[in-house]
Amino acid sequence: MNFCIFCENKLIGNEVFCPKCGKRLDNIHIEVPVKKLIQDELKDIKKSSLNEEKEFVNEKNTLKDKTKNHTVKEIQNVTRDSSIEDKEMSVLTDEREIVEDPQNIAIKRDNFETKNHIVEEKQSIEKDNSVKNNDISVSPDKQEKVEKLQNTTIEENKDEVKDYIVKKGQNTVESTSNRKGSIQTSRDDKISTFSNIKNDKPKNIDKVDNLMVDSSIKKSSDTGRLSTNTRIYLGKRLTGNKKIYWEYGNPQLPNKHMLVTGKSGQGKTYFLQTIMWELSKNKVSSLVIDYTDSYLNNELDDDFKNKMGKKLKEVIVYQEKLPINPFKIQKRFLPGLVLTETPEDMVDRIIEVLDFIFHLGIQQKSLARRIMLKGYKNNPTDYTLTQFKEQLLETNSGENVYSRMSVLLDRDPFTYQSSFDWSKVFNYEGTVTILQMVQYQRQIQNTMIEFLLWDLFYHSQTKKDGTIYPIFLDEIQNLNFSSSSPTVKILREGRKFGWSGIFATQAMSSIKGEVDALYNAAEQIHFLPPEDQVSSLAGYIAPNAKEKNIFEARLTRLKKGQCIMSGPILDTDLDTKNLINTNKMISIDSFENR
Repeated sequence: MNFCIFCENKLIGNEVFCPKCGKRLDNIHIEVPVKKLIQDELKDIKKSSLNEEKEFVNEKNTLKDKTKNHTVKEIQNVTRDSSIEDKEMSVLTDEREIVEDPQNIAIKRDNFETKNHIVEEKQSIEKDNSVKNNDISVSPDKQEKVEKLQNTTIEENKDEVKDYIVKKGQNTVESTSNRKGSIQTSRDDKISTFSNIKNDKPKNIDKVDNLMVDSSIKKSSDTGRLSTNTRIYLGKRLTGNKKIYWEYGNPQLPNKHMLVTGKSGQGKTYFLQTIMWELSKNKVSSLVIDYTDSYLNNELDDDFKNKMGKKLKEVIVYQEKLPINPFKIQKRFLPGLVLTETPEDMVDRIIEVLDFIFHLGIQQKSLARRIMLKGYKNNPTDYTLTQFKEQLLETNSGENVYSRMSVLLDRDPFTYQSSFDWSKVFNYEGTVTILQMVQYQRQIQNTMIEFLLWDLFYHSQTKKDGTIYPIFLDEIQNLNFSSSSPTVKILREGRKFGWSGIFATQAMSSIKGEVDALYNAAEQIHFLPPEDQVSSLAGYIAPNAKEKNIFEARLTRLKKGQCIMSGPILDTDLDTKNLINTNKMISIDSFENR
């Protein structure tokens, strides 16, 4: 088939002239016109390009959709992580929800509580009006005061609210003193300050901050018993600045023991000094057994020393020796029964201490027990470690036992005073006695501590006058925590005898023996721990396994002077005197703010 070269008309045969354009062909034909070929090729290319472009666009859209979906998922993951982070921060405030501004919430809560005070005051006034045949009327200025407080913001009239409530207490006492009988207002139930009101003047209202709680604090009386309202200020929550207390005198408290953990340099020693001061303010005396040199006079905080003044006492044991007798026959008081140690019981107790500290072998331990028992029975009133040393040196194989304990036997640190008067240390004068064991070697220090704790433990069982025995022990990883040790006895049985052990350590993992006894301490303060102990510590603090990760995050975020308080606090949100177990992240207040 041929075509016209000029117009590309289809030719039937060998025409001379093109039937369409009329041009002479001169037998020049082309089987396929070039232009046609080019156009067809261009169309194919264009069509192919369009198809490829469509495919590209489709692939691009598909990729875009996938990317978008991935991005959405990533955003959701980030949002979820943020939610978890927010939840952690919310948990830090123990609200268990994501909050926008915890400080605003604290302010709102304070406003809510203060507003409730106003409503309760008005109800109290109305109640007074209905008493005694309605013969008591509300004064116009009092009613105007309530209306003014209700119509204005809480924050602007906070001081007026406080003044009004105090004046209300005065007016209530004045009015009730003229009646027959006594009328107890609802406000008297809410504010225990009014329990101190006599005649016509309210007492102990030096501070009206935290009206629902702080003004109800009672100091220990001079009768020798701890007030049930005694509270030890610990610090403020990191969010909201709410004060957190150790409910020291509350009868609901399982025990008065405290465990303090955290690596060096995080504020443990400073915190313990604030506890000593808070106890002293409440007229509770305490004993510090210092074998770490952390409580030497030049190491103590100046503000602490200034506040304590003459109530701070220091005893250098190296100069005066320890005024106890390790060989004293002790008595244990059980309900309706008194058990007196036999010489064998007493010797076994002493040998157990020496074995823990000096690591005696089985034969050495047996020989030491036999020699000590014989020496004591020959001289029960004046037996000493020096005599024990002489016996060892005179006995075959005794030198091996002596060589193990020579550091102690050559420096006998006891006075062998038959009955040291512990009431001079533990009284209701608010003194802090630091028993300083500086200059002695560690093994001698540990021996003295063990015998001292045994002596005091038995002494506490003879007293039933409500005496409290707060004892501060730092670096407790060096002490004996076997099941028969005095420290474990104190932790497990000391509550009924008035013991209040405050135990501090850098590393819980270094403690050998009954470690679980330490976690029975009702009050626990955890500063930033060593990295290798974060997980195990979080496992003990977390209320359940699901929240362990949250508490790990909380522990690792702690800064110097910050800690997690784990223990019972007053349920002030419900306005009750019940204790609830909780975990709070707090900041330790300085002495200037106490």
